[in-house]
Amino acid sequence: KRESQLLVVSLANGEKRWMHFTSQPLINKQTSVAYAAVSNVIDLTAEKITFQELVNRKAVFRAFMKQSPNLAWVVDEDTFYTYFGLKESETVNRNILKLVPESVSKAMYEKHMQVIETGKASGFTEKVRWANGTEFTFYINIFLIEGLSGKKILGGEAINLTDKYESAK
Repeated sequence: KRESQLLVVSLANGEKRWMHFTSQPLINKQTSVAYAAVSNVIDLTAEKITFQELVNRKAVFRAFMKQSPNLAWVVDEDTFYTYFGLKESETVNRNILKLVPESVSKAMYEKHMQVIETGKASGFTEKVRWANGTEFTFYINIFLIEGLSGKKILGGEAINLTDKYESAK
């Protein structure tokens, strides 16, 4: 019967090699007795290293996504979005006040205007209650962006901290 085994071989220099061994007996059809064996040895070290690098990259990507903003936007001084972390075709050149719930837009409008007036970035934690009563906690960062149009442009990002706040309670 065919046998396979993956072995890690440690070399004298400390290097490890991942070797896949497969062996299968050759059977005499007339006597049904094995008369030889065929073995195949494949060095899988490169594939193992590549796989581990992929696993590491996925872990880095997942960590990045956990720390990435849930929402990002750019808005000019007239409160028109030039980018929003939603469907671009539905948000570009639309007024901020028409894209988010009124309770959120009222709270955020003054924060945006404060950054425009002072020229200083603003980072803060904000509790937001949706119309259905669900409450979220966000870290919000609003900052000036150098613009070529002559208008003041703000960038913003919101990171949902609700899970972190709930687990701390």
